[in-house]
Amino acid sequence: MSYPKSLPTTGAAALARSLRSAAGRSVCKNNGKLLSKKFQAKNAIRFRPESIPTTLKPTLTPHPAYSQGHPKLHLENCPTTCRQRTFQYLATHSYAMQHRFHKQILKIIRDTSGKPTTDEFLNNYLGNPHVRYPINNPTLRMIAKLWMAEHRDLEPESFAAVLDSLIKGESCTEKMMAGILMDYSSKQQRNFVPIILDNWLDHLVGWVEVDTVCTGDFVATQLKPYWSQWKKLITVLSKSSNINKRRASLVLFCSPLSRAKDDDIAEYALKMVTKMRSEKDILITKAVSWVLRSLIKHHRTLVSDYVAENSGTLPKIAVRETLVKLETGKKTRTSSLQN
Repeated sequence: MSYPKSLPTTGAAALARSLRSAAGRSVCKNNGKLLSKKFQAKNAIRFRPESIPTTLKPTLTPHPAYSQGHPKLHLENCPTTCRQRTFQYLATHSYAMQHRFHKQILKIIRDTSGKPTTDEFLNNYLGNPHVRYPINNPTLRMIAKLWMAEHRDLEPESFAAVLDSLIKGESCTEKMMAGILMDYSSKQQRNFVPIILDNWLDHLVGWVEVDTVCTGDFVATQLKPYWSQWKKLITVLSKSSNINKRRASLVLFCSPLSRAKDDDIAEYALKMVTKMRSEKDILITKAVSWVLRSLIKHHRTLVSDYVAENSGTLPKIAVRETLVKLETGKKTRTSSLQN
């Protein structure tokens, strides 16, 4: 293995230095330990600017079912005037090939973690049967941060194509990496239409995959300024027979509402909660709880009144966790006592 199997948080800066070091550098420290020349050289070559193309030149071939009448799509040559059609195409078509940058990212993950595994307990906990690589979140985030730093020149439609390929990957780790990359993307790279998420959610299963893509800095910065587009998407998702999409229609509110006050978005979030409050599946009941708790920071009175009026019809876990949050500022009383 070229990378350490796990990376403590304290070693993140050291890994960053090693990934950006010159191939001939003699030693580098990772959490106090010396790394071999082979380790440094391999990582330096992988992340040296001259070793990674600075422009994306993918040719994405549509799925055979769409091959008739649909020429190959060259995203890097797509003019601004046709970007909307490009995103609509991405949102409604599947691709038979893996994106070149997807392969690059996946190789880094494999070099860091080894072979993918599956575990019945984790499958039940995370809510999906997909294989996953034994790699922790701090390491994934470090890889994503460095990769995005080296690819600031990617256009929005090209970046969306990379995300599309990752989300349609085989492992839970690839799908999560897509959501993490979105959080480290530039303002310009985030400029793609929200409707594409409707297609992506066909390939996401369970709370961990849905939440990684549908929460975080990307959604927090995009939902409010483009609310009319996101509102249409959320409405569509809330009517889906796919429970993962219905969960997404709720958790998409969590990051934006916890960061800033917006009465229109808050009111619509409660409308979605009301629409799904009778569902019993834990994917929905926990999402309802999360939305209500996210609203408290900037809409405390609104949440307090809503829970008081609807406590008999809301999921019990949502009522309990929201009331505790209103009283203690924490999700549970146990966590409030520990802090």
